[in-house]
Amino acid sequence: MSFIISGISESGHRHTYNQDSVLVQRMQSTHGEMAFACICDGMGGLQHGELASATLLYHLSEWADARLPALTGRFLCKEELTQQWSDIISESNAAIRAFSLQADSKLGTTLTAALFWKNRYFIANIGDTRVYEIGKSVRILTRDHTYVRQEIDAGRMTPEQAAASGKEHILTRCVGVNERVHADFYYGKTQKKALYLLCSDGFRHKIQPEEMKHALLSAAKDTESQNQALQTLLALCRKRGEKDDISAVTVSQ
Repeated sequence: MSFIISGISESGHRHTYNQDSVLVQRMQSTHGEMAFACICDGMGGLQHGELASATLLYHLSEWADARLPALTGRFLCKEELTQQWSDIISESNAAIRAFSLQADSKLGTTLTAALFWKNRYFIANIGDTRVYEIGKSVRILTRDHTYVRQEIDAGRMTPEQAAASGKEHILTRCVGVNERVHADFYYGKTQKKALYLLCSDGFRHKIQPEEMKHALLSAAKDTESQNQALQTLLALCRKRGEKDDISAVTVSQ
């Protein structure tokens, strides 16, 4: 069965350029079709965020073209995939840091990458871009690397306090800032009739999970409908005052 894929990415009111980078690929393997999607959100408060996100996305795109077909030519080993993605992240982290030192400027980017193959998903995540599984309920498959998430997990802050703190944008992990960085990896089975949403934080700040579900599930039948649903949600983000860059990708079967 073929994947249905759509995506949007637009610059926010606070930027004259879009610091998000988005990759969406649908490919054939000897064991069926694959969908590979990534969103990298260049750090809004740091200079050259668009360069950081584009650098990481370039390395992931090269990997998808050169190495992914061979990896899925047999049963996909999640340990091998994890190692290859970890190597790409380390390589990109070093490249971004080298440019940062040369330019005397700080760069950084988040990462959410998701590979869908057969009835499985494989996810790598760093920062506060997310993957949602939208079916009978809405489930977040990733965990944010943010100050407020850290405080909530430690019991020092409630979700309500976090929302009112004004510190939602403070990351505890991203690519390009520290000498070493590692991703969280998630693996699982896709749910029948579910839709998978990758999005930057700008897409979800002003939108409730039930609003995502209402707009996207009814539009999961074809790419044009999914694109229209994403545009509707993007317009709602703007109407409610979102100023950050807005990027989102949907994948369904």
